[in-house]
Amino acid sequence: MEREIVSPVPPSVDTIGDMAELNSLVLNCIDGTLEEIFGEMGAELIMAYLNNNGWARGPQTPERLKLFAEGLREFLGSGAFMVERTILNRLHDRLQRSRPIQS
Repeated sequence: MEREIVSPVPPSVDTIGDMAELNSLVLNCIDGTLEEIFGEMGAELIMAYLNNNGWARGPQTPERLKLFAEGLREFLGSGAFMVERTILNRLHDRLQRSRPIQS
């Protein structure tokens, strides 16, 4: 069964600033998760594979995130789902922390 990554688009981008800030946050979550799970060298190896196979760092649109997920699945097989889930959880946590507290 093919699993599809859901685009991590927040309910309101206004709560964390402009799209460049969101893009930076997404890339930070990807880098941090890969380094946490695989260490610095492992993360660099995975990123090199992804960059050599069509996914390059840059603005993260839903289409580019789909390419990232597909490349991750090619490289990690069934383990990619756990990595994707961890990236999304990290992104969710950071977005929650960036929201202004409402009284």
